[in-house]
Amino acid sequence: MYICTASSETMPFYQNYYSREIKAYAGDDWRYVILDRFNTRTYLLLAAMVILYILSEILSFVSLFFIYKALSLNSSKLSKRTYKLQQQLIRLLFIQVINPIIFIVLPMTAGIFCVFLNMKVNMFMAETGMLLASIYPCFNAVFTVIFITPYYEFTKCWIKKYILCNSDRNITLSSPPITTNIVTDDFVSYFPRNLNHSRSLPPNHSL
Repeated sequence: MYICTASSETMPFYQNYYSREIKAYAGDDWRYVILDRFNTRTYLLLAAMVILYILSEILSFVSLFFIYKALSLNSSKLSKRTYKLQQQLIRLLFIQVINPIIFIVLPMTAGIFCVFLNMKVNMFMAETGMLLASIYPCFNAVFTVIFITPYYEFTKCWIKKYILCNSDRNITLSSPPITTNIVTDDFVSYFPRNLNHSRSLPPNHSL
């Protein structure tokens, strides 16, 4: 699917020109949509897309605020390691909320302004915008490895062992020990540990 914008006066030119260009890149199996940039429906569609995206970003940031507030209020119930991990996850979530702005919104906004202002867009600029939009999902995984310590340590050990062929025998690989379990003293005291509990069980019963 290829979408472009044009004025009604230049519509035949866009149809002929872009049909040849798209066919050269994608072959015979292609579809394209041409929007009249002077049509009211085009402006309404663009405005609806912008408003919905802004609302989704606002909702994401509000959710992040309440998540961070809940984490701060319950920090005393968490171990130091779990609290640190939760902070890292919140930072990662914040970065993942910003990522679409950098990799998708900015290139698309630049392209839309170039079209409406009749600015010339060369092939390098168009391919750069498409490249940023296409590699956006990869950066979510990359940032997860970078900002979450267990994943970072595991990946670093894996690279040393298998890619750099490090012969150090002390390098061991294990799954990232991520946990969010909350264990308090009240929970432990409610279930007292009895080392001799198996002796008090009837015969033919065992744990």
